[in-house]
Amino acid sequence: FLLPNACSKLEKESSDVFNLRDKFKIASDDFVFMYIGVLGRNRGIDLYLEVFKKLPKNFHLVYMGDGPLRESVVEASKTMSNVHYLPPVSWNKVINRAEEADYILRVAEV
Repeated sequence: FLLPNACSKLEKESSDVFNLRDKFKIASDDFVFMYIGVLGRNRGIDLYLEVFKKLPKNFHLVYMGDGPLRESVVEASKTMSNVHYLPPVSWNKVINRAEEADYILRVAEV
């Protein structure tokens, strides 16, 4: 599932400044999709990687989380210029990380 991101409208922790686009050198007019959560089987992790392999390089996928497939995501981020990895953060910092994404990928069992 794909959801437009509404994080920028939510109240966030002001002491935690983070700029996703600066960190990964993503242009302001590029599209950013974000997956937040467990990097595990049956969550579409590999499927998303295959899709973003075929998309134009101005479509970026940011994974934020941890789990058994973390190394696969980290390796993909080294070879694919439009795939990026962020380690998990505490619950009160999630909005600060996610607010610059254009879309949030919602997991459905696959």
